[in-house]
Amino acid sequence: MELVHSRLISEASTMLDGSGLQIAAVAEALGFTDPAYFSRFFKRLTGVSPRAYRAGAVLRKPSADTSYAAWP
Repeated sequence: MELVHSRLISEASTMLDGSGLQIAAVAEALGFTDPAYFSRFFKRLTGVSPRAYRAGAVLRKPSADTSYAAWP
C-alpha cells in the first residue's frame, strides 16, 4: 500500500507542478471521487495541502538566469 501511495503522491506532485489543472481535476485524474478526500490524503502524506504545495512550486522552480555550466 505504501508503494501505491507514494506513486499517487508522485503523480499528484507532477500534475500540480506541471499543469494548470484545478485540484479537483487532479484528484479526479488520479481516481479520487471526492476532492476533499484527495486534499486530506495529500496533506497526510506530504505535510502540506495541494494548494500550498502548488504555491510553493513557484518558489522551487529555477530562475531563467540560472546557469548549469557550473554543474559537475
